Amino acid sequence: MSEDEMIATLSSISGESDLEACRARLAAHGFDLEAAVNDALGVSAPPPPPPPPPPSGPRRRRRATTTTTTTRPVPFRSNNDVVGGILSIPFRIVFAVAGAALRVAGGVLSAVLPASITRRVRALPPVTIGGEIDDPVVAAAAFIADFDDKYVRDDDDDAGASSAPAFLPCSHADALREAKRAIKFLFVYLHAPEHEDTDEFCVKTLCDARVVAFLEEHALSWGGDVTTSDAFRLAGVAGVRPSAYPYVALLQNAEGASGPELFMACEGAIDPVGLLEVMMTAIAEQGDVVEAARARRTEARFFFRFRDEARDIRAEQDAAFLASLEADAKRERDAAAAREAEDAARRTREAEEAAADAARLEEERKETERLATLARRREAKARTLVAEVAADADGACVVAVKLPNGTRRERAFSSSHAVSDVFDFVDTLEEVDGMEYSLVSNYPRRVFQRAADGGVTLLDGGLHPRAMLMYRSDD
Repeated sequence: MSEDEMIATLSSISGESDLEACRARLAAHGFDLEAAVNDALGVSAPPPPPPPPPPSGPRRRRRATTTTTTTRPVPFRSNNDVVGGILSIPFRIVFAVAGAALRVAGGVLSAVLPASITRRVRALPPVTIGGEIDDPVVAAAAFIADFDDKYVRDDDDDAGASSAPAFLPCSHADALREAKRAIKFLFVYLHAPEHEDTDEFCVKTLCDARVVAFLEEHALSWGGDVTTSDAFRLAGVAGVRPSAYPYVALLQNAEGASGPELFMACEGAIDPVGLLEVMMTAIAEQGDVVEAARARRTEARFFFRFRDEARDIRAEQDAAFLASLEADAKRERDAAAAREAEDAARRTREAEEAAADAARLEEERKETERLATLARRREAKARTLVAEVAADADGACVVAVKLPNGTRRERAFSSSHAVSDVFDFVDTLEEVDGMEYSLVSNYPRRVFQRAADGGVTLLDGGLHPRAMLMYRSDD
């Protein structure tokens, strides 16, 4: 039958419309159509036949492979002869057709029944033919408890205390993954409870302190009862397939392999020393494989650590660079703000200086104009000033004026002259620099102003015959 015909047959029987999924299922089973159909329909193989009688001596089977060898896991096939296999074909076809019919009926019912009931039905474990329904973890825990109870002696026993290998309480697939993670071999023990050599092998070999110590150091251990589905499936994997019991092996999930790889197997009863010799030889020959795997993992860890450190360094450098850019930008902003403040202060200072210069120029202009006005007034008053009379003349009035600088100037007037003539006399003096001023007599105190008192005569003003007037600026 060609590959396309097998794919079409598997699709027709299983109801799977995805041909690529059918091809992948066939490839996973080594293009064994019978095994692929059983897997698709959830039908397991019939239980293994009773174990054959043990040989006269311990049979030891050992296989060693290199890291390039891969072993594909295949479903278990019983060791029936050719005639038995041919006779079982009709029954397998009936099981396949019944399974397909059940799947079609399940699809119809899932469309009719409520969703809650459909979910509960789908959650039920698949029904297998030829074996019990069991959970691998529960089965592993039950095997460990039963093994310890039957074969491990405590201190009260007459023969002395003993221990057992530290079997992992999980499925064989999880045990293989854990061994791969730990880069160790997986020591597998397939337990046939009805075999006549089983009890003696468990007590004298597996529970031997030397064997237990060796396994703790060099491997992880997993054991399973072949009457349970998980151990039964492992017994059917290509490369394992025990032909005699008790059966122990060293397995490993190699990199890139599609299934476990067998490195050592012992079939039949064997003493502790013989088992240790076989295991030590296998581990010694495969030490390079383990060391290479450890070296690859160390290299990968170093690579990832180096990558992470390099990423952290780059992140720190980027953060430092961004901080430097931000600091440069802040310094630039601060410098620009300082320059702006300095420019504003300079502009303010220049404006103030310009205003001060303008005010000074204005003051100078006003002062110049005032002095020019005083000079013009001084010249004009000097030209029109009344003539001075003799101090001893009849009706003469001598008026003295004390100026702000402390000097004293006096002039003789006629008593008929007006106070304005005295103001005109003061206007001609060089010491006088004010435009507006008053003349004040001490006793009797009187303030003479040009506009109000200019027309009063000296006699009427009480300045005859002699008077002292104080200059008071009114600017």
